[in-house]
Order: sequence, then structure tokens, then C-alpha cells
Amino acid sequence: MIKVSDKKSMCFSKSSSMENHLVHFFECQLATVDYYAMLKKKTKHEFKRQIEIAQRMFDVLHYKEVEVYSGHEALKIQEDFNGSVEAYAKDLEEEWK
Repeated sequence: MIKVSDKKSMCFSKSSSMENHLVHFFECQLATVDYYAMLKKKTKHEFKRQIEIAQRMFDVLHYKEVEVYSGHEALKIQEDFNGSVEAYAKDLEEEWK
């Protein structure tokens, strides 16, 4: 389970933990999923591939019980979409229509 951190933000420094870097990469991947969700013309294969990458990243965060700040999209996926990045992406697609 992904946990809520008591920190206000997850800022990076040279001493940032590996978990902070994983959270950052996950955020970047979600931005890619969001970008593909908003496109009117997209290759379904690439969109699906991006969702699968994000799902694998989410699963690692979940398995390692990584802490994220309150309001993070990982918590939204965990709570609102039962851990499914695909369901999250479909919701984004509907929002962009």
C-alpha cells in the first residue's frame, strides 16, 4: 500500500532517496499517459504501452510501500481506481472529450 508522507513536497537533492526518484519517474510517466489521453488521434498501441509502463511503476511503488505527499496521483489511483492505471487513463480520456 502506498502511504501518505507528512512532508509537504518531495523535493530532490543529491541526497534524495531512491524512493523519491521512483515517485518522480512515476509522475513523469503519468504525465505521458495524460498527454496520450488528451490526443484526439493517437496510436492505441503506444497509449496502451505507456499505460502498462505506468502500471508497472505503480505496482513497484505499491509493493515497496513508498510514501507520497497528500494529493498525489498515486493515491488517487490507489483509492479511486483500485490500483488500475488503465481505469485512471480511461477516466482521463473521458475528461478530455
